[in-house]
Formats: sequence, C-alpha cells, structure tokens
Amino acid sequence: MANIFISYSSDDKTIVKKLAAILEQQGWSVWWDREIPVGKNFDVVIETELDLAECVIVIWTARSVASEWVRAEAGEANRQKKLVPIFLEEVEAPLAFRNIESALLFNWHGDLAHPELPLLFKAISNLIGRTPPPPPPPPPPPPIKNRLKVIAIIALFLVTAITYFIVRPAAKSEEHLITLTGIVKTAAEIPISDVEVNVEGTKYAGKSKTDGSYRIQVDEFAIGDEITISTSHPKYEDKFFFFKIQTAEVKDMDIYLNPITP
Repeated sequence: MANIFISYSSDDKTIVKKLAAILEQQGWSVWWDREIPVGKNFDVVIETELDLAECVIVIWTARSVASEWVRAEAGEANRQKKLVPIFLEEVEAPLAFRNIESALLFNWHGDLAHPELPLLFKAISNLIGRTPPPPPPPPPPPPIKNRLKVIAIIALFLVTAITYFIVRPAAKSEEHLITLTGIVKTAAEIPISDVEVNVEGTKYAGKSKTDGSYRIQVDEFAIGDEITISTSHPKYEDKFFFFKIQTAEVKDMDIYLNPITP
C-alpha cells in the first residue's frame, strides 16, 4: 500500500516520474508506474491501489483531460474525498472538477524551487494526517585518505565512461529499439481496423489498418523487460495484457477483441 496514488496520462510519464521522486524524497510512498504483477488484472490492481492510497494526485494536462481512465480515477478519488489535482499545463479541467482547489505547476520541469510545491505538500499532509519525516542529516565528511580514494574511484569511472562512449558507436538507441507487429481481429478471424494499440506507461501507440495489422516501435525498453499493451475502440471491449520482450522484433502478436454488446 502506498501513501499516494498518481493518476496521469502515459504521455506525461517523464515529468510524473520527477514528481514521484520528489514526493518519495519527502518521505511518502508513491504508486504511479502501473506495474501490474503477473496474473493480475490491470483494472483490479489500479482500483485496489487507488482505494488503499490515502491521497490521490491527478495530473491535468491536454492529454489527461481527454483520458477516460484519468477522469474515472479522478471521479473515484473525489468521491472518497482524497483528491489533490495538479495542473502542469493551462488547460480546463473536466466540468466535475473545476471547483476543486488545485496546485498550479505550469511549465514545471522538476525543480524544488517552485512556489506551489510547499502548498502541494501541505495539501497532501492534510489528507494523510501527518507531515513527512525530515530527511536524514548528511553523513560526516570522510577522512582525507578516504576522500582521496573516492576521488580516485570517480576519476577512474569517468575515464572508463568517456572511453566507452568514444569507442562504442552512438547507435545505442537502435540496440534498444523494439518493434511490435500483429493483427487485431475478432474471434472469427475478421480483421478490425482503427483500433488504437497502446504501450501503457509510454507515449507509443499504433492504429490497426484495414487488414487489421498494426506496428509499434518503442525505445524505452530492452529485451527481458515486461510491458503492458492496451486497446481502445468505440465498438469493441478494451483489452489489457502484458508480456516479456524476448527479441527486438516481436512478430505475430495478434490481438482478439470482443464486440461491445448493447
């Protein structure tokens, strides 16, 4: 169980990661990365974590105001009276949340000097019922001999790192480029077009073509990582599933969808 649950659009993952780190530095535990344990349903895990959290932070941006997931999570948090909204962009919140006091972090890039951060910390403390513990005091400086050893180790590390990046080609991103391909179809093998296929927690997505095929390339994962895939289409039920990346080209990852019954 985490003290704080963060609701956000996957397109805003980079800045949300910085916010989560700052909150954890204050002494709070945070659930935000939507890591789903093997064998667990995506929506069940999210619902459980949201219910157990003492505070729910909703990140409003141009992407999240259009997200049905974020709206639903914000509505449930508001119903449980533990919602703390944050605006990272100058957008208009959905109608149900426009009268709720919010932290205004417009154009925030992760620095601790923003004047709205103390107000955010206070709002969280009011919900959780306690202030975070003060950070531990810095350790005393090591003796001079130890400091010289540390400096030598750092120097060796820098030389090794510089050599690595000079000798090694700059095609690191290509080594971590993962390609996902497959066909979206019904149980009767009928292709479905215009289905949005998303890699959860990232900005990467693709849309199925007339023949149901889709192709997504991501560079935030490596072989051995686990990723979660979701689908969205107004006429078919949403689907979530996850798998471990075994090769750089994941082929024949077909997705079967059920039509929404009226």
